[in-house]
Parts: sequence; C-alpha cells; structure tokens
Amino acid sequence: MAHFQDLPPVGGYERIQWKRNLPARGFRPLVYLGILIGMTGYGFAKIAQGNRENVELSREKAWARLHILPLLQAEQDRDVVRRTMSYYDREAEIMKDVPWWEVKNTLSDKKEFQPPHTVLVGKQLDKDAFLWNGNSKNRWGPDEEKK
Repeated sequence: MAHFQDLPPVGGYERIQWKRNLPARGFRPLVYLGILIGMTGYGFAKIAQGNRENVELSREKAWARLHILPLLQAEQDRDVVRRTMSYYDREAEIMKDVPWWEVKNTLSDKKEFQPPHTVLVGKQLDKDAFLWNGNSKNRWGPDEEKK
C-alpha cells in the first residue's frame, strides 16, 4: 500500500474568520464628539446670556430700591410719629393723677419732633439677663444688700 502525505488544497485553505462581522451602527466617534462640543457650547452661551440678564435685573432692582428709599423713609417717619404720639397719649392717660408729671418732657429745646432715641438692651429686655455693664442686677427693685 502506498503512503500519501496529506497536503493542503491547491488554492490553500480558506481564511479563518476571527473578527466579529457586525455592521457599523451610528455615526463615527468624531461626529459624536462634534455634537457634544456643539451642545456644550450652546449651553455655555445660554448660561452666559442668563448671567448677563441676572446682572441687569439686579442692577435694575438696586436702582428701584434706591429711588424708592425716600418714600420708605417718609413712611417709617410717619409711623414713628404716630407711635410716639400714641405713647404720649397713653402716658398722659396713665399719669393724669400725678400733678408734677409732664408728658413729652424732653431734654431738648428744639420745637420740631424728635423721635425717641431709646435702645432696649440688657436688663430692660430680660429680667434674668447676665449683664456686663449694668449698674443694677435687679430691674424690679433695689439691689440686695451684701451681708
């Protein structure tokens, strides 16, 4: 029996398909990168436009407040006068039986209205407040004598 060596076919073997044969889907990566850059640029442009608009609105709001300030100050002054006169009327009603009491006794000789310049701090606000600069620790009566 004759021995024959096994040889490849005359044209050679077929190429082995080792790559995946999938169709290309979508755009190339550079197209996606271009879309991303375009959308980001558009977003930043809209943000810049909104920031400019907010600056303009803030400037307009500040100017509006600046121009309405005299009106607000006049309204506050009228309210202070009304409250002070009401306080003086209550004071006159409460102290009507005290002959030496003067209502609206001020230390100023000016004839125009002076709003009260009182600031409530320390012991006028809180009976139990710890005071660094208070002369009396007891607002409601004389200080206790030291024993």
